[in-house]
Amino acid sequence: MQDIQLQQTGRTHRFYFQGWSASPQGSAEFQYPDSLETPVVFKQEGATVQANLKGTQLSNNSNAYSKGSQRNSI
Repeated sequence: MQDIQLQQTGRTHRFYFQGWSASPQGSAEFQYPDSLETPVVFKQEGATVQANLKGTQLSNNSNAYSKGSQRNSI
């Protein structure tokens, strides 16, 4: 979990680690892909890796957070 200030919203939002990815796909191998820290083996020149984070409370629409904002089925 990490709190990050976003200039787009002017607020601090909470982000959760979701794993690692490589670009292009398959160009790097992660020993522990779901851990915050992991050894990386680069298999291709120019490969980049990134941590994938999922943020909360990122909508700029206040209706997204109201009690009735979820879809309901009858």
